Amino acid sequence: MYRLPIETHLEELATSLHLNITICTGEVTTPNEEDRPNIIREAHDSAVAGHKGMIKTYHRIREIYYWPNMMEEIRRYVKTCHD
Repeated sequence: MYRLPIETHLEELATSLHLNITICTGEVTTPNEEDRPNIIREAHDSAVAGHKGMIKTYHRIREIYYWPNMMEEIRRYVKTCHD
């Protein structure tokens, strides 16, 4: 019998319960508070990032980092960006 990876089961469960969750399969780091503004700035302002919106900036950061209220911090930063 073939068994599905746990990630597949979790995704199916989240979908059936209408939950908005992110399942991380790689290593995710929680940065120090003092490093977070630089992480957001780099993910949003760099030439590679191209000043994308809040959601794209969030998705770029969440590939590597997680911290409580991350989305709110990113939202505040992007809202005040004038470039």
